[in-house]
This record gives sequence, C-alpha cells and structure tokens, in this order.
Amino acid sequence: MDIKRVKFKSGFLENKSQAAKLKENSWEWKEIPKKLRDLIKGDRTWELSGSYGDPSVATPIQYQKVSFIGKKETEIIEFWNLGAVFFIEENTEEMRRIFRCLVRFDDIKK
Repeated sequence: MDIKRVKFKSGFLENKSQAAKLKENSWEWKEIPKKLRDLIKGDRTWELSGSYGDPSVATPIQYQKVSFIGKKETEIIEFWNLGAVFFIEENTEEMRRIFRCLVRFDDIKK
C-alpha cells in the first residue's frame, strides 16, 4: 500500500458512542517519525484492518483507531480495550503487530 496520510484517535470512553467525539490526529506520511514508518511498512500493519477487542471487557473503555489512507484505498484498524485484551487473550503475531503500531501512535499524538 502506498500510504499518503494516517489518521489516529484514542481515548477512554464511558460508552461506545463517545468514540466519534474523540479528537482525531492526522499526519501526512512523511510527517510520521521514520522509526514508526519503518515499523508500519515492516509489519505491513494496514493488512490487519478490522475491528478488534471487546468494549465490554473493561470500564472505562479504551479505544484506538488508526486509518491508513492511500491513493485509492483506506484501511482501518479499530481496537476496543487493547490493554485488557492484550493480557487476557492469546497474543498472536497479528495482535503484537497491531499493539506495536497503536502504542507508538499514542506516543506521538498531539
């Protein structure tokens, strides 16, 4: 995928409907730190698009969403309660790839 832009939002929610109200950060691909760009390309994170986790596992709900926007397509990863799910469920390689990406975006969000 030829990524042009990335959007990211994260936060803690009392209910799922609050996810739409979270502040969304947006970067041109070249604005993202090289180390994170290399991780995304190496892990091919966009290939794992989908919704993961379980919003009923914890309260407040931890929510993260990353959108990889290309010239012709957009791939979205949405995760509910990443921290809780990561320690409760089996840690597959796919889960570790998503975790690496989302925690680094949390570190650079504005």
